[in-house]
Amino acid sequence: MIKKIIAVAVVFVFALCLVSCAPYGEYYSVDKTIKYEFGISSVSMDRYVGGEKQESIKGTYEIDDNQITIFYENENGEDMVVSKYYEEIDDNSIKIDNIVYYKEP
Repeated sequence: MIKKIIAVAVVFVFALCLVSCAPYGEYYSVDKTIKYEFGISSVSMDRYVGGEKQESIKGTYEIDDNQITIFYENENGEDMVVSKYYEEIDDNSIKIDNIVYYKEP
């Protein structure tokens, strides 16, 4: 019984770390031309021109140290993998490549 409680506690702590170590919610570039929306393992990215959505991708992501890798399928059905520099600046902002994104309240 004690082993089961310890195992559940370890899984809970691991899951909590995964959630707290990853972005969650909507993040916008300062000029609102790019929006990332992060779930627990899902991500979508939208690009806007003149306030209208021009491009959208949906996929999954992994973060390893200071690198985010996004996996998605392009409009031709091809599997795509994109890796970029990633940094969590604080609870409300992240940096992907050289662009800072701010979380919507």
